[in-house]
Amino acid sequence: TSRNIDSQNGVTWNQSSGSLTFAGTGQATFSGGTVSFNNAFAAQMPASIAGATVNFNGTAALGAGLSLSSGSLQGSGAVTLGGTSTWTGGSMAGTGSTAIASGALLNVGGSVSLNRNLTINSGGTLDYQAGIFTVGAGATLTNNGTLALTSNDPAADMTGSGALINNGVLLAAASTPRSEEHTSELQSRETISY
Repeated sequence: TSRNIDSQNGVTWNQSSGSLTFAGTGQATFSGGTVSFNNAFAAQMPASIAGATVNFNGTAALGAGLSLSSGSLQGSGAVTLGGTSTWTGGSMAGTGSTAIASGALLNVGGSVSLNRNLTINSGGTLDYQAGIFTVGAGATLTNNGTLALTSNDPAADMTGSGALINNGVLLAAASTPRSEEHTSELQSRETISY
């Protein structure tokens, strides 16, 4: 059985009590409107945010990964990404946090904006492949796993006034623009504000 959850008609859905689990085949697609999950949420199928604002105000486990191409992942809850996720546009915002689980991968390849805390857990990987990755004021990107800077695009840039804390492995491709600059900064201090 296929289960497709689609918010493209611009509806607002508020889940106010209990926990909610999306299971089975298909994909949970949020392509318009505002969707709020105010208690525990779990998706055992891939999730996609493409133009919607999705508020996770309780704990959220996206075990099969997330595709964030436009719109915003927001809220006050702790969101954990499992599997393979892609972030090619849009933002992560709100007072909550996002974590890349051990064994999970987040590929970043577009103009994206981080305005909440993002942690790469031990065993997790964030692969920054292309685009402009902005870490906004008050946001922190913490690497306890692997932060791979694999972009060959001379226009690619990590920027912003947030902080980067490196407690893990930093990998930079030999042809990555300014890879030596990033590597020397990360090896000389654990916390970098940029």
